[in-house]
Amino acid sequence: MGGEVPAEQVGPYLVYELLGAGGMATVHRAEREGIEGFRRPVALKRLLPHLIEDADIVAAFIREAQLAAKLHHANIAQTYDLGRVEDTYFMAMEYVPGPTLTQVMRHCEDIGAMPLPIVLSILIQMCDALDHAHNLADEKGRPLGIIHRDVSPSNVIISNTGLVKLIDFGIAKAMTNEHRTQTGLIKGKFAYLAPEYIGGTIDHRADLFALGIVGWEMLTGRPLFATDNDFDTIQRVRELPIQPPSRWNPTVTRDLDDIIQTALQRDPALRWQSAAAMRLALANAMRELDILCGPKEVFNWVEWAFSQRARARDDSALIKVIDDLGQPTRASVELTYEQFQELEAIEQVTIATPPTNPRVPKPDGGDSVNTLPGAGVGGLPRRSSNRAIAVERRSAEGAAQAVSAAIAAQRKSAGIAVPRPIRADSPSGMVVMPAPVAEQPARRLLWLWLLLAFVVAGVAGVLITNLVYGLTLHDLRRW
Repeated sequence: MGGEVPAEQVGPYLVYELLGAGGMATVHRAEREGIEGFRRPVALKRLLPHLIEDADIVAAFIREAQLAAKLHHANIAQTYDLGRVEDTYFMAMEYVPGPTLTQVMRHCEDIGAMPLPIVLSILIQMCDALDHAHNLADEKGRPLGIIHRDVSPSNVIISNTGLVKLIDFGIAKAMTNEHRTQTGLIKGKFAYLAPEYIGGTIDHRADLFALGIVGWEMLTGRPLFATDNDFDTIQRVRELPIQPPSRWNPTVTRDLDDIIQTALQRDPALRWQSAAAMRLALANAMRELDILCGPKEVFNWVEWAFSQRARARDDSALIKVIDDLGQPTRASVELTYEQFQELEAIEQVTIATPPTNPRVPKPDGGDSVNTLPGAGVGGLPRRSSNRAIAVERRSAEGAAQAVSAAIAAQRKSAGIAVPRPIRADSPSGMVVMPAPVAEQPARRLLWLWLLLAFVVAGVAGVLITNLVYGLTLHDLRRW
């Protein structure tokens, strides 16, 4: 950093590149100058200039710094300083070099699922950070009742030492009388809100619901509630049936399923009642895996993961579609006879295990889904067969159009087209296939001839019996 030219200077801080920007402030990488060439890297957060005239916003910015300065924990980014230079309000925070959890999860979409020990270690460290914040007290021993309110992958950084850092307590809420936030205002990302918070009430258990969402998404590699529309996202938070992670990742154990599903209970009374309780359950789950995984192993795996190129996507189109069966669709397509037979096989698997089951049993003898081991993480299962994936990954709402398109692309064999309208039967998720519009003419004609021959033979037999033996239908019925 010594050779870099700062863009500007704010008080004792040399300001470099922009790290992020929001509706209230910007964050730059910066350094604090001291005597004898001393420099300390920081993340400098500055209130936007046009907001300094708003007394409420300035007060909230100052309150954020005061609240964050009370948090001293290895898994929470520290706040060092609060100041003002002319019309610029700023706070200096710990600069944490490393990717956000959002970046790591997006990278895993290309290289493979995140190993279970890594997921568990990240969740345990996040629990430690929340437990410290939730139980923090003031100088007189009175609980501050801090709630983060924005626990999400973008607010988690994995440092270059493997320590997980929870950042951005800017919208944290303190339940003390001196620091009550404005009522009726939802703060945080909609996809990570607790249902009761949407309804107007909140306590520390809302953070645990958000942590459950983060854990679910790390294990499955897919969003739980997020959509492109905020209203739809909120509706999903309130109403979407939540399937266990093992439905999409069969390496997830029953105990880990239960831990995540408990965190995702919509009734706060049924949820984990403290971050410490959830942490203990996660630690027990890791112990059962018989693999030790701490910050060092997390760092080694992240370093290995980002050294890997995106894998070639050689899965068949059909298997890719099965991975995306959570999206409701409507379609009408034409299938060849061979394609229809293949689709029927998939349908039988779906009907055999309805998607509303709380747990999808793993097939006997089936392989497990790929989790790519990195440095420091060993002995993890490999990619499953197509059949195992098809059994494990069932749709919650169906994907008829994508299934049909995938089969058509995968199986271009010649055949007589059989129009079969296909739709997704919501909410069961099963593929419903109405009676065929048209059958093969030759086969239908054959069955008609056979039926006619059977009727003619029956009539002839009755007539011959009457002529030879003099028996009537009445005599045959009496026998």
